[in-house]
Amino acid sequence: MKKKFPIKRMVLIVVAVGLVGTVAFNLLKPKTAPMMLQRATPLEVMDLKSTVDVTGTVASEDSVTVHSTLGEPVTEIAVGVGDKVEEGQLLCKLDTAAIESDITARQAIIASTAQQNTLRLSQAKTELYYAEWYREHDQDAGMLSAQQAVEDAERGVESAKYDVRSAEDNYDEARSENYKADADIYSKTQMSQLRDAVSAAYLRLEGAEANLKAAKQRLNRAKWDSDVRLKELKNAVVSAENSADLTTEYIALEKLKDNLANCIINAPVSGTVTAVYAKEGAEAKGLLFVIENTEDLVIETAIKEFDINSVKPGMAVQIKSDATGNEVFEGELLSIDPTSRKDANGETVTGSTAEYAAKVRVTTKNSGLKIGMNARVNIILEQRDQKMAALYDSVGTDEEGNSIVYVARQQEDGSYIAQAVQVETGMETDLYLEVSGELSQGDLILQDPSNLYDGMVVNLAPDLFSENMDGGSGPIAGVRVG
Repeated sequence: MKKKFPIKRMVLIVVAVGLVGTVAFNLLKPKTAPMMLQRATPLEVMDLKSTVDVTGTVASEDSVTVHSTLGEPVTEIAVGVGDKVEEGQLLCKLDTAAIESDITARQAIIASTAQQNTLRLSQAKTELYYAEWYREHDQDAGMLSAQQAVEDAERGVESAKYDVRSAEDNYDEARSENYKADADIYSKTQMSQLRDAVSAAYLRLEGAEANLKAAKQRLNRAKWDSDVRLKELKNAVVSAENSADLTTEYIALEKLKDNLANCIINAPVSGTVTAVYAKEGAEAKGLLFVIENTEDLVIETAIKEFDINSVKPGMAVQIKSDATGNEVFEGELLSIDPTSRKDANGETVTGSTAEYAAKVRVTTKNSGLKIGMNARVNIILEQRDQKMAALYDSVGTDEEGNSIVYVARQQEDGSYIAQAVQVETGMETDLYLEVSGELSQGDLILQDPSNLYDGMVVNLAPDLFSENMDGGSGPIAGVRVG
C-alpha cells in the first residue's frame, strides 16, 4: 500500500520551485541596453574670430635710460619713482669742484704755453730771415771765408805757375847760350842749380794746386753747412708753429667744460620716472634714471615659428590681463623681428621651436595696464560678425560627402527625432565652424553625429550647464538616443 504524500509538504515544494524559477528567470533574462546620452548645444549667432594666441609683458613704447660717464659724486636728486617730468626738467646734480679746478689749471697752462710758443716762433722766424738774407746777398760768414780761401789758393797756383815758367826760361836760356858759345858759359854747378830751381818751382805748383783743391772742398762743405743750417731754421719755424697750435689743449678744455655742463642732468624726454638708480654721495657713472611714457604702451611678446607666416604687422589684436579681469583692450601688431631670437653672443637660439620677438601697440586709452604686467594677446587672423556657428565636431558628412548637422526636432507628441540638415560651412575657429542652411538660431545641434542617422528617435534629457569660453554659462541639452 502506497504511502500518501502530505498536502502541506506538496504546497511548500511548489512554492519553492516557483521561487527558484523566478530567481533563475531574473538572472538569465536578457538585460535592456542602457540609453546612450547624446549632448547637444543650441545653434548660436556669434562673432567668429580666428586668432593666434600669445603672452607677453607690458612695456613702454618710449623708454629712455639716463646715463652718466662722469665719476663725480651725486649731490642732489630732484625726482623719485612715479614723478612725471617734462623734457629739460632737472633730475639730479653732481659735484663740480674737481672739474672747475681742472678747468682753471688748464686755462693757466694754455696761457703760459701760448706766450712761450709765441716767443719761440718769433725767434725762429728772425733767425731764418737773417740766414736767408745773408745767403741771398753772399754774406754767409762760413761761405765768405771758404770763398776767400779758394781765391787765395787760385792766386797761389797762378804764382806757382809763373815761378815754373821763369825757372824753365832761365834754364833754357843758359843751355842756349852754352850751346851757341860752344863753351861752358854757365858752369855745371850753375846749370844744376837752374835745374833744381825748375824742380822746386814744380813742387811749389803741386802744393798750390793741392791747396786750391782743399779750399774748394772747404767751400763745398761751407755751402752744404749753410744749406743744412737753413733747413734746420725752417724746421724750427715749423716746429714753433706746431707748438703754437693749441688745438689739442683747447679741445681738452672744451671737454672739461662739457663735463661741467653735464653735471646738471636733465630729463631728455617727457614721461614718468620708473626707476631711480642715482644715490647721493655715490659716483654718478652708469645708469641713473629710467623715464618711460606710461600712456604709450606696447606688449613685448614672441610668435612661434608655426604661426609666423600667418601674422603680419597691422593686424588687430585683443588684449587681456589678470590684473584687469575680463576687460578686453584693443591693439595692433606693431612689428615682428626678421630673425628668430638670439642669445647674448648674437647666436640664434636653437630649440624645438624658434620664436620671433614681436611688439603689440595698445590702442585703448586709459586701459589700466601698467608697465611690467603680464598680458594675453589674441592676434586676429580673420573675423566674421554675427554668423551662425556650431561646434566644430558637430558637423559631419553624409554618404555623398555633403556637410550635415543633426538637429533634434520636436514632434507633435512631444518626442524628438534627429533630422539631418545639409549645411554650407565657412570660417572655422578652434571650437566653432560657421554654418548656413535650413537652420534657425536656437536649434539644438547634436554634438556627436557619428552614432546618429536621419529620423532616429531621441528623448531629450533635462538641461545641463557647462562653462563656456568667456567664463559664463549656457544651456547644453542632453539627449537620450532610442
